[in-house]
Amino acid sequence: MDSSKSQKIFPKIDGPVKQASGEDKKLPPWLFQHRTLTDALENAKPVKKETLTNTLNHIHFIDGYVFALLGHPKYEESILIRAYPEPCLDSKLTCRWSDDNPAGLKPEEYKFRYVIIIDGRSLILVPAAVQEIDNKHFTIELPSLSHAVGQRQARRYSCRNVTVELIQSGFLAKGELLDFSPMGFRIRVKPERSCSFQWFNSDELATVHLRNEQQILFSGACKCIRQRGGLREREIVLTPSSEGISR
Repeated sequence: MDSSKSQKIFPKIDGPVKQASGEDKKLPPWLFQHRTLTDALENAKPVKKETLTNTLNHIHFIDGYVFALLGHPKYEESILIRAYPEPCLDSKLTCRWSDDNPAGLKPEEYKFRYVIIIDGRSLILVPAAVQEIDNKHFTIELPSLSHAVGQRQARRYSCRNVTVELIQSGFLAKGELLDFSPMGFRIRVKPERSCSFQWFNSDELATVHLRNEQQILFSGACKCIRQRGGLREREIVLTPSSEGISR
């Protein structure tokens, strides 16, 4: 995708990560080149089908989600879109697409590459043999082995021009996205004048909004993995959570 058709959000993932525009303006913003994710497979740990099935059923039980990695039909890039798994009782997995995926996206026109499961400890790549796919759901045949990539094996990619809001109860901090990996992302934020980092509880979930200008790239509950800094400014590493935030 050349620069006349897209706006750069993240400067590098073996080539720029780009926000689709023009004819692709409805595609999700987490657009990246496929080879950077699969580079980690050389050192990945195997995940047996039984373990994978238990993981998927737990995700369904907590109303969590997975991601599907789909290859762009025209460009050497891929898109990552959210899906919710149904109960997995045998070797087949059915997931329904999230309602917040862009209207007009036709998953059946893409090459299905992986189901991706992300938690705070690892990322699981599930090679997918597609049985059925349309704009409402997909069904795949689960492989005998999948691949787990640990946090230290996941590469990090620097970012720019993405603003951040970190929200937790009455606490609000704003800043920028510094970098991200398949496991999570690192932000630098300062609390609003009426707030203090003394109010931020790193053991509780927080809501994170990532924006490029006025477009929301990500909005969801996240876990704090670690943080450093003082009361004026902090760098915080977060990972998306499949759990809901208690009200």
